[in-house]
Amino acid sequence: MTKHEKDPRLLALSPNAQRVGASLFGMMAPGGESRLRLAGVKSKPTPDTQAALDEIVASGLASLTVDGRERTYRPTVSFHPLMAERMLEALQGGSDHSQALFEPI
Repeated sequence: MTKHEKDPRLLALSPNAQRVGASLFGMMAPGGESRLRLAGVKSKPTPDTQAALDEIVASGLASLTVDGRERTYRPTVSFHPLMAERMLEALQGGSDHSQALFEPI
């Protein structure tokens, strides 16, 4: 599956998980060195973001490695199609992407 083909499992995610996945993983290549490392030093995911990340991992669309308080997420599929859709929606005024993903600790 190329980065432009949408994995059907992406459509099964909640709208919140689709938004977070598109925002955080949309430009990452699956299965490679791409990763999101959250050290938990100055900021942490908001509760909505954490719930979305948990859903994405539970769906098998990203892997999670925990080392102390550091959490590393690696996408296993391309979230690029979701990112492209969300950008188009925003340009057309059809969605609000102003919700914060992280908050200070």
